[in-house]
Amino acid sequence: MSNIGLSQLFHPIFIASLCCGLALACFSVCIMTFTVYVNVLPHPEILDPQGKATLNGLHHMEFSAIRQVRVGKRILLTVEAPNPEAASQQAQQAAHKLLANPITEVFELEQPQLVG
Repeated sequence: MSNIGLSQLFHPIFIASLCCGLALACFSVCIMTFTVYVNVLPHPEILDPQGKATLNGLHHMEFSAIRQVRVGKRILLTVEAPNPEAASQQAQQAAHKLLANPITEVFELEQPQLVG
């Protein structure tokens, strides 16, 4: 590689040939795959009938130390992004626009984890 000049080193075709064995092409920014969990729960002020029914069932099964149950959903997203911050931003927007109802639910994101 010592015979290659800098202008040739950064030429898109040369870069593409270097990245040929990778799953994703690296032209200007390498894209990575992350998993992001979105946890959605009912607003604390809103009644949670599923949580109440689950709590009653637990108490009937002699789990009397459990005082409160909130039933929600956990959503796993697989996101392609250049970095964890961008993956988190994509997940945040998805949760805000579709995955959680802002009138009745709250959500939180877990830290993006690199796949692989």
